[in-house]
Amino acid sequence: MILHPIILHGTQVRLEPLSMHHHLQLCEVGLDNELWKLTMTVMTTPDDMKT
Repeated sequence: MILHPIILHGTQVRLEPLSMHHHLQLCEVGLDNELWKLTMTVMTTPDDMKT
């Protein structure tokens, strides 16, 4: 069976598979130190986010 990624569109939201195309936008919100206070893993750099 071959599975192809799909994008779901709604009136309020769009869902699509993550790709490296999203990296810069994810770094904008994902590198906020407040997000990592309650986790064992800490992301502090764009390279961390790529991993």
